[in-house]
Amino acid sequence: MIECSCGEKFDPAPPPGTPCRICGTPVGTPPDEDLKVDPEWELERARKQAAAATVPKPRNLWSVILTLVLVAALGTIVVMVMQRSPHTRGGMDIHAGVEITVTADEQTKITVDGSPAGMTPVTLKLSGGKQPITIVGGGKKVVVTPDHDQVVKLK
Repeated sequence: MIECSCGEKFDPAPPPGTPCRICGTPVGTPPDEDLKVDPEWELERARKQAAAATVPKPRNLWSVILTLVLVAALGTIVVMVMQRSPHTRGGMDIHAGVEITVTADEQTKITVDGSPAGMTPVTLKLSGGKQPITIVGGGKKVVVTPDHDQVVKLK
């Protein structure tokens, strides 16, 4: 008994190449007939597999070095911007600069109007004006008007 791909059964087996009564597919083909693969397709497949198996090229050493230098430069710029003196706010003449030197008995971190300004002793270069600023450090708080050069001692 032979069965066609459509499900039709033949008993007894028909002669080789006989079309199926339902779908027309030849049935009873000799089993020793080998499936043939196109040689060009086999070559193309072998080339693609060889290309996929190759190890990717390592990155160029100079591009890695350049990337590291750029990252270091960017980090330096960020640190410099974060450590600069705070700007005072409001109604000041930006051309008239004053220096306020902040000292303390012990070295301590200070803030000016809530922005970090360094460690004592420190000299702040600010725009002059009548707007008071608040200097905090070592648990002390001092309010000064930056209208002239002055020394502020945190006690």
